[in-house]
Amino acid sequence: PETPPDVVDNGGSLTTIEFTDVSGDDYYYNAVLWAHENGITSGTSSRTFSPNQSCSRAEVAAFLWRALGCRIDMEKVHGFQDIPKGAYYETAVLWLRDFGIVSGTSATQFSPSKTCTRAEVITKAPKMELIVL
Repeated sequence: PETPPDVVDNGGSLTTIEFTDVSGDDYYYNAVLWAHENGITSGTSSRTFSPNQSCSRAEVAAFLWRALGCRIDMEKVHGFQDIPKGAYYETAVLWLRDFGIVSGTSATQFSPSKTCTRAEVITKAPKMELIVL
């Protein structure tokens, strides 16, 4: 039988995570719940989050941009030859680059499919704090 979704008490109202690969005992459970409820990520499918899967630079840019509450589209030229016009992460990369949070792997490449290390991701946190404040 399929594992039932985990349920968490969220200030009196019950919230359900329907990801079969995330349980209430996982250290990242509340972060996944928050990210899902706030539109940061929808998972890798309707039933999976894939917590141990690597993230690409494009995915991390989109996560950071959404976490900062940015939903506006910007009409600027980004100069990265490897970001297709209209890609789901295009505006996120452009916005994050303009605030100095991300940069390309060269002047003309962003390398959106390249995976990030935990160290690369965590170095962005102090830069994000300046924008939020």
